[in-house]
Amino acid sequence: MNTKRKLIYQDENVLKAMKKDLQDMQPLLEGLKTSYENLELSKFDNAIYSEIIKEGTRKIEQRFKKTIESQIKKAGITSKIIQANMLKGNHEILQEFKLSLDNLEKFKPIRSSIDHSPVLPLGLITYEDHFFIISEDDEEKILENYDRIYLETEDEFKVYEDLHNLIQAHKRVTETFTELKYTATNKNVVDLPRSFFNCKDGEYSVNPKIIKTVVNHHSWKSEMKAQKAEWNNRRK
Repeated sequence: MNTKRKLIYQDENVLKAMKKDLQDMQPLLEGLKTSYENLELSKFDNAIYSEIIKEGTRKIEQRFKKTIESQIKKAGITSKIIQANMLKGNHEILQEFKLSLDNLEKFKPIRSSIDHSPVLPLGLITYEDHFFIISEDDEEKILENYDRIYLETEDEFKVYEDLHNLIQAHKRVTETFTELKYTATNKNVVDLPRSFFNCKDGEYSVNPKIIKTVVNHHSWKSEMKAQKAEWNNRRK
């Protein structure tokens, strides 16, 4: 059996939900950007955003503290009180930056009771041309990870093929019913077994009594219709 990975299903429900998440996240993302820029370390770009999301704030905190200490040293400030006040003021700026990331990570989307889509991962957001977006690469990762179903193992292929064959068999049966003009039974795949199969000890077999009924159903209906017409004519 060929068990090469095969795509059998794709929708964009999760992608759509995550695009809505991005819209709702925009104020928090902008807050993160602004709070980083307030540190005056460097320009905010996608590399900085990726570093924050992947590694947190630790390295940026270290760079910020080294920058402040260097500035104090260059300014020749020797007063411990003044140094402490400068560090305290900059500590508050740093805390605002850390809080902005914390708020972003705690974002919870509003979902309907039947929508169980996961929240948009922050790592699947790109900062590009002054905007936070879901790039084509991000979109492909979302589709691949959340909206696509593949057959990958031999057992998966076998189950899928068996179920597909069951559907095809059902289609052939309903086509035969149509040819025979048999309409007495609901022909959907769920109800058919109730009328046409016997089940004993968990084993299914064809109900032998139903075969002639199916084949002769239309002729019986025609005969009954003719008999009824003849009876009505006699009454006149």
